[in-house]
Amino acid sequence: MIPLLQRPLRNTLVYACVCLFFLPKINILSIQGQTAGLRIDDLVIFASLAIILVGFALRGRGRISKLEWACLLFIVFGVVSALFNIIAYGRSNVLYALRILEYFTFFYIGYYFAIRGSIQRLSWILLFVTAAVMLLQYVGLLGGFASSGFRTSVESRVIGLAGGPWEVGAIINILFGIIIFGRSRAVSTVLLLFVATFVLIFLTGARLPTVAHIILLLYYFYRRSRDPLVFAVKAIIFVSLISAALLLIPNPVVERSSGLTSSENVTVFKEAYRGVDLNSPPGRYEYFLSGQDIDADASWLMRAIKWATAIRFWQDSPSAWLVGLGPGFMGIALDGGWLRVLVETGFVGLALFLSVYWQLRKLHNAVVNSACVSLAISMIAIDIHMAYKVMALFFFVMGYFFYHGEATRQRPAA
Repeated sequence: MIPLLQRPLRNTLVYACVCLFFLPKINILSIQGQTAGLRIDDLVIFASLAIILVGFALRGRGRISKLEWACLLFIVFGVVSALFNIIAYGRSNVLYALRILEYFTFFYIGYYFAIRGSIQRLSWILLFVTAAVMLLQYVGLLGGFASSGFRTSVESRVIGLAGGPWEVGAIINILFGIIIFGRSRAVSTVLLLFVATFVLIFLTGARLPTVAHIILLLYYFYRRSRDPLVFAVKAIIFVSLISAALLLIPNPVVERSSGLTSSENVTVFKEAYRGVDLNSPPGRYEYFLSGQDIDADASWLMRAIKWATAIRFWQDSPSAWLVGLGPGFMGIALDGGWLRVLVETGFVGLALFLSVYWQLRKLHNAVVNSACVSLAISMIAIDIHMAYKVMALFFFVMGYFFYHGEATRQRPAA
C-alpha cells in the first residue's frame, strides 16, 4: 500500500498539481534545440515528487506494487540505455528518459486525489474548460501556447490548453472514456456526449484521436451488448454512418487525409529508406525526393522520412536491437510512439513498456482500459507517450483507480 502523507500536505500537493491541468504550457526558460523548456509545471512537479519520496522514506515504505515496479524498470532502463549510448557512441539524451519519471509523479497525485476527490467531477470541469478554450480559438478570439511557443492564430487546427492538436485530441479521448465508463449513464447521454466531443476533435484535425474516439464508443456498446452478432451489425451500421458523415461534411480530418490512400505513399517510404545517409546525424531529416510532384499524404511524407531514418540507424547498430539507440536520439519528434520506443530503447525497452500495460490490465477497470486503448492508438503515428499533458492525465487516472482497486481488495468480505 502507498503510504499516506499528512492530510494538509497531501491536499496541497493535489491542489497544486491538479491546477496544472488547467494551465497552458508556457516556457519560463527555453532550451536550445528543444520545444519543451523549463516551465512552472516542472518546478511544481519536481517539488511534489521530492516531497512524496521523502514522505515514503520517513514512513518506511517496504513494499512496492508490481505496477510501480514495471514503470520504475522502464524508467531505469531508459536511463541505462541513454548512458550506454552516450559513453559508447556519444549519442542520446538522458533527459528524455527522465521525462517519464516526471509524468509518473501524477500517479501518486491521482492516488491521493482518490481519497476524497471525484474524477468524474474533475473530468467534466476539465472537458468544459477545454471545450470553451477550443471554441474561442476556433472563432479566432484566442491564441494558444503550442509546443513551438505562443501562436496568436490557431483556428485552422485548435490546440486547447495543450501543445498541439494531437495532444488535446488524446486528452478528449481520455476524458470521454472516464465519463462514459466511470458511471452508468443513459445511452442517449453517451451518444450526445460523443457527438459533442467528436466535434471538438474535428476542430483539431487530428486523425488518430478521431479513430480512437470511434473505437471507444464501439467498446462502450460492446460492453453493454449480450449478443455478439447484434453488436457486429450495429457496429457496421454505426461505422458506415460515421464514415458517410466524415466524407459528406467538410472537415479538417478528411481534408488532411486526401492523399492517405495513394500508392505513392509506399514509393515515398522506399525512396526515403534508400536515401538515408548513415554518416549524417538524424533529427534533421534533410532528405528530399527528386523534385517531382508526389501525390502523397503530407503528414505521411514527413513520417516516411523520419521512420526510414530511424529504422536504418536502428538496423545498422546491433546493440540497438536490445538496448536501443538511446532516448532522444531521433530528435524532438519521430511522430511514431511505438517505433520510437523500439528504436530508442530496443526490444528490452519495448517489453518493459508493454509490461506497464499488462499491469494496468490487472486493475480490471473499463476507464483504465479505455485510456490504454486511446494511448495505444495515438502512439501509432504520434509520440504521445512523451506529451506532458496527456501522460500527466493518463498516470493521474491510473493512480486514481489503483487507489480504488486497493480499497476494494482490502474491503472485508460480507
